[in-house]
Amino acid sequence: FWLNRGRVLLALGQPGAIDDLQRARDLAPARADVLLELAQGHAIQGDPSDAGRLLDELVEQFPELTAGWITRGRFRCDQRAYLQAVEDYGVARELEPRSPAVYAQRGVAVIGMRGLLFAPPRRRRLPGGAWRG
Repeated sequence: FWLNRGRVLLALGQPGAIDDLQRARDLAPARADVLLELAQGHAIQGDPSDAGRLLDELVEQFPELTAGWITRGRFRCDQRAYLQAVEDYGVARELEPRSPAVYAQRGVAVIGMRGLLFAPPRRRRLPGGAWRG
């Protein structure tokens, strides 16, 4: 009940979603899907520190769960932690070597990483109106 209600509240952007998802986790701490939903809920509601902590916990408790590695990789891409995302997708690739989704997501992380490494410096306005960069 709590998991489904939390999902619905989250999808509707209504308050109480995280509380319901936490309640579901308290009742079923060994369920990976509940932990995954709770982590995603924190990410959606703009709480990256709790989302990251829960995703770390997810892959530690359920290292065989490909979805956990993919989700943490996506989260890390959103946080611009591309190198760590590539590492997560590498684990997912070992778990499911024929999954096109894993390769696609890893490609996005590699492109993001290269963009950070090879991007031209940002221009910024100096005091007095001049541009630098």
